[in-house]
Amino acid sequence: MQEEVPISVLNVRKYTTDYMKQRPIITFLSDFGTRDGYAGAVKGVLKIYSDEIEVIDITHEIESFNIKQAAFTILNYYNQYPKGTVHLAVVDPEVGSERKVLIIQTENYHLVGPDNGIFNYLMQRDTFKIYKVDPDSIYDHQQGATFHARDIFAPVAARLALGERPEHIGIPMDTINAADHRKPITAKDLRQIEVDVIGYDKFGNIIFDYSKFDLHSVMNHRVNTVRFKNFESNQIYDYYSQVAKKSPIFLWNSLGFLELAIFKGSARDYYGLDITDKGTIIF
Repeated sequence: MQEEVPISVLNVRKYTTDYMKQRPIITFLSDFGTRDGYAGAVKGVLKIYSDEIEVIDITHEIESFNIKQAAFTILNYYNQYPKGTVHLAVVDPEVGSERKVLIIQTENYHLVGPDNGIFNYLMQRDTFKIYKVDPDSIYDHQQGATFHARDIFAPVAARLALGERPEHIGIPMDTINAADHRKPITAKDLRQIEVDVIGYDKFGNIIFDYSKFDLHSVMNHRVNTVRFKNFESNQIYDYYSQVAKKSPIFLWNSLGFLELAIFKGSARDYYGLDITDKGTIIF
């Protein structure tokens, strides 16, 4: 017997399907801020290609030049969007240089951005194909070389959103040579490592460049002690209220990354975070 589906559910499904056929989606992440109109210029180019493109601002408050923070942030949202969404992500300290312009194609999405490590975390967790875009095929060099988000990345994202295939825009690549390329830790005799700080979130939680993915890639190892400045713990927790109010806690956050928090407080403020600080993990 066929399952009966309420009419309201059928209507929602039909509307969603019809809407996606008509409204391509591009999300946009950058370190541009909102003061100078840079993000607005990029969005304007997207709309020139088609007013039907729906542009969704993720954030433009990534710390200037903080590629790892952008890479982490992408994990928070990229797979929460409808199939076919194009994710435009631009934190590009080497703009105008020889660094590559990339299209990353996963099973459900396209991502557009520079080859500098901004997609590294995603590429560790998803299957993908890589395409390199020739900038000369996209824009006129007379426009200058310091605003590739507007002049190269936006046109590429728009063309993908409107249905153009990545192989018509770029050349397939087997690997990338990201300046900030990151590999899992695999040393068999590993005993202690230092891990970088990615950044911090709105609540002051400090996020480290180490995840359950890294831990599971190192067989026969378990975390014994985690240390940051004068705080040391022999346990990594699962959620904040497992400790008393205003107490520090190491935990695995929602993306499986190591995080230092203070329950109902700010670890960033309490420890006086510098982005060059490191944590120590003892196995």
